[in-house]
Amino acid sequence: MAANSLGRALYAPLLGDPDSKQNTARFTFLNPASRDFFPDWEENADAIAATLRTYVGQNPDDEALAALIAELVERSEDFRVRWEEHNVRHHRAGLKRVNHPEVGEMEFSYQVMNLPANPEIEAAVGMHR
Repeated sequence: MAANSLGRALYAPLLGDPDSKQNTARFTFLNPASRDFFPDWEENADAIAATLRTYVGQNPDDEALAALIAELVERSEDFRVRWEEHNVRHHRAGLKRVNHPEVGEMEFSYQVMNLPANPEIEAAVGMHR
């Protein structure tokens, strides 16, 4: 979607990883550095898989989403196990901790912004958080 300079600096490890294609799910499940970047990696991984299940239920014909799921299932045992659990959840608010390589550990609270007139944008933002 878009990010300001502070957002780009915060997520520099993810944005600088060509394999993730600037996608949080890819970064989390395909890049071992994500385990350092996200101190709560297990919880984040659970939440990403469950949120992706929610998006698939809401958008069953989304080819890009289906391709992302197929890639993660094929390339990540960690994702495959979580995907097979069939958990469905959408986190609307919470705490996110990151361990930035230059700044150290930071903690942020977040709240999802509803975009009822453009649900496809809300889903796209969710896939990238």
